[in-house]
Amino acid sequence: MIKDEEFFKDLFSWHDQEDFPRAMDFARDAHAGQIRDEGTPYIEHIEGVLKILKDEFHVRADTALSVAALHDVIEDTSVTYEDLKNAFGPVIADAVLTLTKKDGQDTKAYLDNISNSDISWLMIIKLADRLHNLRTIKRTGNPEKIMRKCQETKEYYMSYAKAYPDIERKLMNELRVLCYG
Repeated sequence: MIKDEEFFKDLFSWHDQEDFPRAMDFARDAHAGQIRDEGTPYIEHIEGVLKILKDEFHVRADTALSVAALHDVIEDTSVTYEDLKNAFGPVIADAVLTLTKKDGQDTKAYLDNISNSDISWLMIIKLADRLHNLRTIKRTGNPEKIMRKCQETKEYYMSYAKAYPDIERKLMNELRVLCYG
């Protein structure tokens, strides 16, 4: 079990209980009409990541949940960094920007950037995102994509997950189901 106190010590000094509900509304609006490869509304991915963070990793910190709600808006919608900064301030906007993979960016460089960020808890959001993606990817019916995501997870994500044994175990279980079972 991951405890807020362990991973979010630096967060509590600027935590605002009002951001999360606004962040969810913002994410719903930004992702409205988007459909994931498996045919579900995009917002269900956001809700799935939040459910993992809350129910499995026991994250309660408002700012972390706000960032998780917004983690794909720059990458997958027309929302810009400036839009987020104006709506939520630089802390949340910077965190979302760090979680945004640039076009053509190498996966290792991308994950290193997250890992080396001043915001120490961002990797937990990224790993929850990957966990949700692994849990839902089978529904795409695309065996090549499934194998590519499994390989990418084994090659890159698992080394970062080692810092969080519970997360590492969950990722390994999903890989066993997808790749070997």
